[in-house]
Amino acid sequence: MFRKYDVRGVYGSEITPEKFIRLGAAMQCTGRELALGRDYRAHNDALRTAILSGYSGTVFDVGVCPTPVLAFAAQKQGAMLTASHNPSEYAGLKFCVQQHEATFHEMFVLQENYASAVPDGATAVVEDASQALSEYAAILPAFEDGLCDLGGGAACALPKKLFPATLFGEPDPSFSMRSPLPEDATLGALKAATLKAGKVGFAFDGDGDQMMVVDKGKVIDGGIVTARIAQTYLKQGETIVVNIDFRQDVKDFLQANGFRVVVCPVGPNSLFETVVLERARLGAERNGHYLFMEHLPSSDGFYPAALLSSEKPGAITSFAEQFKNEFIAQTRRASADLAAMAEACVGEGAAVETMDGVWADYGDFVLLIRASNTEPLLRINSEARNRELALAGIKKADELIEACKK
Repeated sequence: MFRKYDVRGVYGSEITPEKFIRLGAAMQCTGRELALGRDYRAHNDALRTAILSGYSGTVFDVGVCPTPVLAFAAQKQGAMLTASHNPSEYAGLKFCVQQHEATFHEMFVLQENYASAVPDGATAVVEDASQALSEYAAILPAFEDGLCDLGGGAACALPKKLFPATLFGEPDPSFSMRSPLPEDATLGALKAATLKAGKVGFAFDGDGDQMMVVDKGKVIDGGIVTARIAQTYLKQGETIVVNIDFRQDVKDFLQANGFRVVVCPVGPNSLFETVVLERARLGAERNGHYLFMEHLPSSDGFYPAALLSSEKPGAITSFAEQFKNEFIAQTRRASADLAAMAEACVGEGAAVETMDGVWADYGDFVLLIRASNTEPLLRINSEARNRELALAGIKKADELIEACKK
């Protein structure tokens, strides 16, 4: 159940209350105070009880809340019961330390503690910390306008007055109305609503730390949204950390406009550690995670949505039109020897980077082939100046996967 970023798996098999009793004891080894939150998933009451049975320190119980609220409350350490954007049959826990999601090292320590943890039978001392919801809401910029798709997820726990207008604003533990993953294929209702209402749309994932923008019925690439935020709210010379899967034309735009761009591997752990190391103002992932250090050292979907809520309908779509490259993202249910693949790309004359999978610039197209950190599959990005060349990149990626398959 231990993944690269968090603890996650199918409830009843990979995730069970018995395992979470032991996980509670493991977190006791790292500190005697714990902020505890959960999303609306049906099995979280049982997992909360399990954590409280295993942890014998003081627990500040935030209750149902989005992950950014739990991170805000986790002054020392915190546990958010959520499977984020995964379907309802999944369960999980995001471990937080001093208001940020756990680093690779902190997750390693938690897993090591779990291996040897033995619950001592003591129960936690529980204190009500539900005021964290209103305290967190008070540090957000005001939403000026916009239509917020809460997806029936943890965002529904925030004060309703926070949002000017909402879609799927009632808790939906089974995610029967909308998938907890906000992407083009799942945001049909919001796309239609933005056209009808004449508003910019903001869609949040199941636990509220991810946000996608919809304008004029179109889902805007997270990299392009990052460029818009940088252009509007940051100063030239400031550092922005982006994942390796960012569009090349977005990175070129940021550099051309005076920003220092640092690339890191995909994932919140890498993003946070690189932002801290580089003293960056902003960290962003193309899938809609944004980290503003001046706000909170953890990914937060609500902060960038509030910043962009004053945008006029069509303004972000018009801004996006300057990014002309064709960008294709696909997945394959396969595994491959990525080291051998990198050697093959170099042998074919491509410029190669291997910080996270294989990034290869072939001149006509740029490829990124990397293993997913949350699912057993390969993710492929192909970017080129036109669709024909981008499709040629996809063909090359398939050839590389076939030649280097495990």
